[in-house]
Amino acid sequence: HEREQAASPIARMLAALRDTVSEDGRHAQAYLSEARLGHWILGVHTPDRDQVERARDVLAAHHGIAIKRFGRWTVVDLPGERPLS
Repeated sequence: HEREQAASPIARMLAALRDTVSEDGRHAQAYLSEARLGHWILGVHTPDRDQVERARDVLAAHHGIAIKRFGRWTVVDLPGERPLS
C-alpha cells in the first residue's frame, strides 16, 4: 500500500482503470483472498501445450484448485478441483 500511496494521482488512476477493464485485477484479488486464508499459490512456467497438460494433471492429482493457464492474451480455466470463490 505504501507504494500505491506514493504513486501520483495519474498512476493510481491508470492502475484503477487497468484493474477495471482487465481480468488481471479480478484474478489478483481472488488470489490475494486465498492467500489471506492461508492457502498456497503456485505458479508453473510451461513453454508448450504438452507441459501445460502435464502441470494441470499433477496439480489436479494433488487437489489443486483454480488451475488456470495465463497466456499472452487469454486466461483459461483448466479442469481441476474447484474454481476460486
